[in-house]
Amino acid sequence: MKPRGQYVQVNDIKMYYETLGEGPPLLVLHGGTVSSECWSGHLEPFARHFQVILPDSRGHGRSTDSDQPFSYAVMASDVIELLKHLQIQNTDLCGWSDGGIIGLHLAIHHPGVIKKQILVGANFDVHGLIPAFRGWLGKPTESEESGCWSPEIVESYQRLSPQGPESWGRFFKKVITLWRTSPHYSEREISSITIPTLVVAGDHEQFVDISHTVKLFQLLKRGELCIIPNADHRVFARRPDLFNEVALEFLLREAR
Repeated sequence: MKPRGQYVQVNDIKMYYETLGEGPPLLVLHGGTVSSECWSGHLEPFARHFQVILPDSRGHGRSTDSDQPFSYAVMASDVIELLKHLQIQNTDLCGWSDGGIIGLHLAIHHPGVIKKQILVGANFDVHGLIPAFRGWLGKPTESEESGCWSPEIVESYQRLSPQGPESWGRFFKKVITLWRTSPHYSEREISSITIPTLVVAGDHEQFVDISHTVKLFQLLKRGELCIIPNADHRVFARRPDLFNEVALEFLLREAR
């Protein structure tokens, strides 16, 4: 089963997206600095039940960028425009890391667009990050100029980006600025989310404090929590069979 990829103009960028499978829509969003390729090889079980929609966020992967700073509001707006283009009024969502934060923004500010959501390794406030990671973000020279964030991620960006391989430094600085300053969703905003939401994290999560993940679950009116053992931030890749089982049970379960 091969995904189908194409471009669409949304706001001030050209967004690349792929679709896989048939059925009701399932929007799958990647994390910061990577692209929809991070889900490669992990989505065929979902494509048996859903039409999986895999966009690259602005400036990530094959999508173009603009002079705007990155923000979760802008990236959520891009997603809204993509769904309009696809004539999709509402969809289920699975978002990892930054993709999960975009899911939170959609659920808060665009109620009705998301029916169910899975949030994987996502934080609702910048203070929910593990202190060591926040400390690294707070060192401008070390973080903004780091070319060794991950050799695989840098290679992927340089291979895919329409901005060209030399634009990695500018792109990475924009991502770091986003992480330093956001998100800042209030407890009241999180409590306003009424859709079924499954919060997932690995027990060896290295970026988001586990107590913050539990707090997110506790604030949600219809929240569920799953901590997967022997897994880190990339829980869906570290424990794919267990993640898929939990995620599909949640997505396919009839509303209660």
